[in-house]
Amino acid sequence: MTNQVEIQTYENFMNSFMQRYGEKKYAEALTLLEQEGHHYPDNQAMIAYNRACMYGVQNLLPQALKVLREAYDGGFWFRADMLHQDTDFAALQGTPDFESLVQQFQQRYETLKTTIRTSRLVSTPPADAPKPYRLLLTLHGNNADAQNTAPHYAAAAKAGWLVANLQSSQLGFTEQAFVWNDHAESLANVEQHRAELLQTYPIDQQQIVVSGFSMGGQIASLLAVTQPFAVKGLIGIGTYLGDKQEEWQPQIATLAERGVRVYLLIGDKDDGCYPGTVRFAEMLRAANVPCEMKVYPGMGHIYPPDFDEMLITALKFITA
Repeated sequence: MTNQVEIQTYENFMNSFMQRYGEKKYAEALTLLEQEGHHYPDNQAMIAYNRACMYGVQNLLPQALKVLREAYDGGFWFRADMLHQDTDFAALQGTPDFESLVQQFQQRYETLKTTIRTSRLVSTPPADAPKPYRLLLTLHGNNADAQNTAPHYAAAAKAGWLVANLQSSQLGFTEQAFVWNDHAESLANVEQHRAELLQTYPIDQQQIVVSGFSMGGQIASLLAVTQPFAVKGLIGIGTYLGDKQEEWQPQIATLAERGVRVYLLIGDKDDGCYPGTVRFAEMLRAANVPCEMKVYPGMGHIYPPDFDEMLITALKFITA
């Protein structure tokens, strides 16, 4: 039985799962999902998807199909492109039963996505905070939402920042899960919120900081690099970049003269994000952009345990 003390939060639970998956301990990863997954009722779509993946990668195809059918019957959906691109389902892709399920999932997704609009949760600073407000725009990770992101940034509001936790209009696994995969739509979401916030609150437009986790960190980085509006600084947490930073080379060269400052937080066991974050920091420093990077030994793809403290440290660094 898995030690429940070790898995206190869904983030830690998924980090534990991903560690086993990364080590190709697929049977252990599946056991973890099936023994402990019931503790996370708000995340059952992701857990079902990963269960199906673990069956698929072990070539247990009837079991994988059974989990996917149960997920559909339970009201969940997974996009066709995701199911077709995931190599864990390689042995199922193209088979009639699998493709029939893919079509059903996609039809449900297409129907539901037309009802989704971008939204936000705003945390205002104390009444005695100086005005105009400094603005912190935060972007959740993929398959998350503003509701579960806002608590991570509560310390900034207490420190006098107006914090706007933005929620994408792009539907993820469930009606409570959203993604930032389409850059154009993501940037349009951010601009809509920025414009509405400027109409609603007194904001210092030269003191806007963007922050994001994982794919949200990629969009926040894109905003900082391309400067569609004046971005004072970037705080990236477990930022997923792939090789996007290489495309941004010309814009990165201009950031120092714009006064942009960057603070990056990353775990050295965050295999999908660590190399790109290190490379991004190297490129920023080579361009004389003030950049701090804190690496957490042994940490995977989660918010750091001391994020409250590091958030304030990062904001002070950016506004120094």
